[in-house]
Amino acid sequence: MQYLTQEQAIRLDEELMGKYKYSLVQLMEIAGLAVAQVVTKEYPIEKGNKKILILCGPGNNGGDGLVCGRYLSLFGYEVTIYYPKQSKNEHLQLLIKQLEIQNVPVITELSSFEYDAIVDAVFGFSFKGPVRGIFKEIFNHINSLKVPIISVDIPSGWDVEQGYLQDGIQRCDVLISLSAPKLGVKNFKGIHYLGGRFIPLELKDKLHLILPYKENELIVKIN
Repeated sequence: MQYLTQEQAIRLDEELMGKYKYSLVQLMEIAGLAVAQVVTKEYPIEKGNKKILILCGPGNNGGDGLVCGRYLSLFGYEVTIYYPKQSKNEHLQLLIKQLEIQNVPVITELSSFEYDAIVDAVFGFSFKGPVRGIFKEIFNHINSLKVPIISVDIPSGWDVEQGYLQDGIQRCDVLISLSAPKLGVKNFKGIHYLGGRFIPLELKDKLHLILPYKENELIVKIN
């Protein structure tokens, strides 16, 4: 399995949206669906995992979380979106409206962490530390819990190339890497999936990526 540096991950996204004409909206939709599929696979409703909290950051990783929340609601989960620092981006605001119309709560303050699992969709591969402000407080609280955590692309607060940092998410039970895994999770010991199947074969070959999907799979376990 090949692991990407931060610069490689940024250039990959730029090429997808440049030469291959993907829109950011498309990438978020595919990524968010993949995350939702991982949640249903690892924490199925029939095993008592119905209440899901999705913690969203202000950037694209948070957008993946919003899309994930919409799909999980359609799949029958009781979803709450915790969005303490909302973006004014037009598409992200549209995703919020979609959730609200479907009666999915979107909250900016949280009084309870009584959930069956938490999706960490705060910071992605463009993050540069340290963690500050409200998210430092939130991560400290989450780190004290025993609730399963599913991280999107990289555990929030980790260095994209060096891995765990003190103020980040300390314990991630399930990780779903998008496009390709990042260097900072090379030694990740939890359950690890690959998702976000939007890399054209030509680009895959050019970058010498190993993407072990079979036929029509949108997610694949890689450990």
